[in-house]
Amino acid sequence: MEGVGSTEEEKILSFNEMTSCLESLDDNCNGEKENKITELQSSSFKCDLELPSTVTDQNYIYFPKDMYAIDKYDVKSGKWMLFAFGDLEQQDWRWTILQPLVKEGILSSLKASTAMDSERGVICCYTVDSNDKLAAKKAADAIRERILYNYLMYYKTNQDSAAGVYLHEGHFQISKYMHTVSSHFYEKDEYNRWVKVVFDS
Repeated sequence: MEGVGSTEEEKILSFNEMTSCLESLDDNCNGEKENKITELQSSSFKCDLELPSTVTDQNYIYFPKDMYAIDKYDVKSGKWMLFAFGDLEQQDWRWTILQPLVKEGILSSLKASTAMDSERGVICCYTVDSNDKLAAKKAADAIRERILYNYLMYYKTNQDSAAGVYLHEGHFQISKYMHTVSSHFYEKDEYNRWVKVVFDS
């Protein structure tokens, strides 16, 4: 059965540190910087300063905002899932720090559970093609570079989400990929066992 491994506690930011980060992140996202994405993408992606902890009228928020139907209709993509275990302050912190990865084209979108659904807390970090293992690996590496996440990360396809494959529905072994704290990447073999994937350097 899949579980979540842990090594040490994450750093909890103070309110002042969080506010300072939000201000600098907004400046960074709206500033003109050279990057590898197109001019259209660069002009349309702006940081969303709405925090998961402040939302009480819907279960999830999305970045970009128009991606609210991604799990239902974009069955080709998939997502890395980051759990906050009810810590809304960490949920807010990760939400702000990970948004630039969408701007940079490493992630396609983000989804975060809110204060309305805060018992566990999750942020889904999407990639365009769930079959693209290299892109999924690069996304996982980038996530770990941006935030301190000392747990195993699991990747689930949108096809499974659309089909209603969830742990709370009694399904197990639902992840397609796994990424370790030491940045090792695993996929399932035909016997549903984790096998390490080695990429060409």
